[in-house]
Amino acid sequence: FSVSTSMNGNFFADRPGDMFDFNDAIDMTFAHTFSPRLSLDISDHFRFGREPQLADNNTVYRYEGDYVNNGFNAGLSYQISSKWFLDISVGDDLWYYSDAQSRQDLARNAITVGPTLRYRLTEKTSLSGGYTYTVIEYDTSPRDAESHNLTAGISQSITSKWNASLNAGVSLRTEDNATSKESHTEPFFDFGTTYAISEKATLSAGARHSFQETDVQSYYFSTTTSGYMAFSWNFARDLSSSTTMNIVSSELSNAIASTQDTGSYNDMTYVVSQVFSWKLRENLNLDLSYTWTRLDSELPNRAYRRNVVSVGASVLF
Repeated sequence: FSVSTSMNGNFFADRPGDMFDFNDAIDMTFAHTFSPRLSLDISDHFRFGREPQLADNNTVYRYEGDYVNNGFNAGLSYQISSKWFLDISVGDDLWYYSDAQSRQDLARNAITVGPTLRYRLTEKTSLSGGYTYTVIEYDTSPRDAESHNLTAGISQSITSKWNASLNAGVSLRTEDNATSKESHTEPFFDFGTTYAISEKATLSAGARHSFQETDVQSYYFSTTTSGYMAFSWNFARDLSSSTTMNIVSSELSNAIASTQDTGSYNDMTYVVSQVFSWKLRENLNLDLSYTWTRLDSELPNRAYRRNVVSVGASVLF
């Protein structure tokens, strides 16, 4: 069992309103092994943002007021035989906003449950297949949705230092809008690869295509395709560095706030970030990060450029 807390503040040099954002977090984990073949993992994270920015799903919108987010996940793993494994997971994601308009548009609860079956084909190759059911319920907005997701995947250790994984499937989704229900059938995939350059340096890359709910009041959903690269390096005993680059192409559908047209609009988002972590003590970490973001959009008054420097501290009890 472990509990960790973190407190982060962002300073904005040029924006209306308060120049600081503060975010507090509490994370709890619990793991128990009933037997060599049966184990349980539980985690819960609580986030409280004061005068925050919202930056979910690669889109940034400002809202006056605070928000609370609590996410709970539980997983049960059972080894059926020497090659077969069964995982059952349950998740709950709750969002609440103090601002009345944000609460009306975004306050919601999402519940996800489903099993995954894994098969160890060889010592270097594993296969998996899974099903998840998700239901999203909004407090007031007529956007409730439910989805059935079928996934198949493969994980391969190419060498002792290089591994890759691919997951692909289809999402069958039904969602409400202001006048009726809509149904969508969308394929998705997630590919990632990691290469250990040395004991202290790791390079990773990947791509993802998905159909997802957005966290923006103006849109019901989006289809996104993204690619990323990341480089992690422990260059000293207590100092580490992480560099990431992301490119995201989004097709936003069913715009309802900025225009009466319900067609699709395209966004391109570019994000580059650099993080330095310093382990002062066994239970105390300091983080310094810089993030550059650029959003190009077909919608008016939506494109922006942003530079963010963040300093954070985390304490583990």
